[in-house]
Amino acid sequence: MNKFVILYWIGAVFLVISSYLYQTSKIGLIPFGILAILGADAMLTAVIDYHIRERVSKRGFKHILVSEIAFWIGLLVTFFAFFSDKRLIMLGIVIMLLSVFEFLVTQKRENKTPKNKLNITEALLKEVLSKSAKKEHKKKSYLKITPHKLYQVIWFLSIILIISAIVQNKWVTAFVGLAVMILCTLGYKITKFGTLKTEDTVKSKELAALYSIMWLASIALIVTAFIYERITIVVIGLLLIILSTIGYKATAVIEKKERSIFNIIFVKDHHPRIEFMFILAVIILALGFSLYVLKFVDLTALSVIELVGLITLIIPLLSFKRWKVKEKKIILKRITPEETRKKELRMMSLFYVIGSILVIAGFLLFNFKKIDFNVLAVISIVGLAIVVITNLYMHSRHKRNAAKEKLPSKEDSAVKLKKYHLRGNQSVSETVLDELVELVNDLGVVRIKDLAAKFGVKEETVEEWAKILEQKKLVMIYYPAFGGAELRKWKK
Repeated sequence: MNKFVILYWIGAVFLVISSYLYQTSKIGLIPFGILAILGADAMLTAVIDYHIRERVSKRGFKHILVSEIAFWIGLLVTFFAFFSDKRLIMLGIVIMLLSVFEFLVTQKRENKTPKNKLNITEALLKEVLSKSAKKEHKKKSYLKITPHKLYQVIWFLSIILIISAIVQNKWVTAFVGLAVMILCTLGYKITKFGTLKTEDTVKSKELAALYSIMWLASIALIVTAFIYERITIVVIGLLLIILSTIGYKATAVIEKKERSIFNIIFVKDHHPRIEFMFILAVIILALGFSLYVLKFVDLTALSVIELVGLITLIIPLLSFKRWKVKEKKIILKRITPEETRKKELRMMSLFYVIGSILVIAGFLLFNFKKIDFNVLAVISIVGLAIVVITNLYMHSRHKRNAAKEKLPSKEDSAVKLKKYHLRGNQSVSETVLDELVELVNDLGVVRIKDLAAKFGVKEETVEEWAKILEQKKLVMIYYPAFGGAELRKWKK
């Protein structure tokens, strides 16, 4: 006999027996409701699954079962809410609506979605109960917790919080739920961006995991502070989230060497590492707020503990470099582009630290009632503006440098140009323009004034030649912010 038929008759038996026992006063209303819901669940599930089983894949059918189970759980919650707490009615309704939405999305996308793409439940289950991320590991690793999985779960629960708050006219709660959703979405993107990067990207996985842990701790801090009506702590949590994001971006720009996760703390030179400092800072911050919530410390002690944690958090960002074993360095007589880049990074880190100190000092003064809220708002806005502008500048410079092709320096090009010997006339048709294109292709980048000196003509003449060649897509004319125009190899 078909298994769907068996399931249908089992549900019918449950429904009939529960009705009979309730009519004869052998059971109460609540047991009758539970048995009736189970019976109706089995009957409806059997009918629905019988009609859709042949039209979906085996994996898709499993996710449809998940939607059905979630729907009946929501129905049970709604049923019990009538006898315990009527505020739970909305929670049960939300669970049922989400399960129906998931069922419809699964059905709609079954025939249109390629096999390598996932629907909502598939994605959630794959993150929470997934196989190993690497294909070579074939063993199943259930309950493998990672930050981006926690983001998805928190995001899903935030939907329930928002809908329940709107129905109960608790707009502040709805706003907090929406903020948590947005933060989880951003954190998910950051973590995914870090963990999916290629191997040549610097320390993306470790940094993404560390900053994501800090992000999750900040979200928990915000929710806890909202429950205890601590608006100041909510603002501090938001600032920690901003700092964690900026720290991830800035450190990802600066880091240049890939290392394994085991070298974070255990290193040959036994010096503190950036990752270890961030882990220590997160532990200090979480411990301080935990002690304050549990009323082991007062607000003054909390301020001191959090100041220590924030200082520990900012220490790795003061230098933007690693403590390395001393190596022999070749002393150069001239300033290289690398040295210029380091000076620029030190200047940017100084602005970053100034902005962070302004924000932290403002909140400490506000907690000790040295300044009012208006002064705090001004200081915080100025500090955050400095930090954000500095980070945007560094990020834009990083993207612009990454997009450029690695070109030799202007000085090296000039030296090579002087040593470049003209080839003999291999053919009668070879012209000055051919030699010019050949020079640019060999050297990569050449200044126009160097070419004018070589060919014995004016710079305007060389620039006219370059415009002709640029129209034919043979060379590129580049006008830097400082210095004269340059000719560069044409990029396809």
